Amino acid sequence: VVMVSAQEEADVVVRSKEFGASGFIPKSSSMEAIQRAVRAVLEGDVSWPPQAFEEINVSDEAKAARDGLASLTPQQFRVLTMVCEGLLNKQIAYELSVSE
Repeated sequence: VVMVSAQEEADVVVRSKEFGASGFIPKSSSMEAIQRAVRAVLEGDVSWPPQAFEEINVSDEAKAARDGLASLTPQQFRVLTMVCEGLLNKQIAYELSVSE
């Protein structure tokens, strides 16, 4: 997986790396840089801009949120996603074939 994003901040790049991407391409990159990055990843290598190696400060609140999300079961994560999309309890129960 190679992330392509208009956001080039170090925390976005580092999070992409932490979530298992093999590379990150800022949308502002030249066509040649994009081609080099894609070729590198297709050949089994990685492609990271300098921001990927910067130290980022994460608040205790953000760490707690990350840990909480990581501890959710797949079903719990689906429910959370549906809540964030604005679905009501009845809609979520129907979509997941469970009782309310």
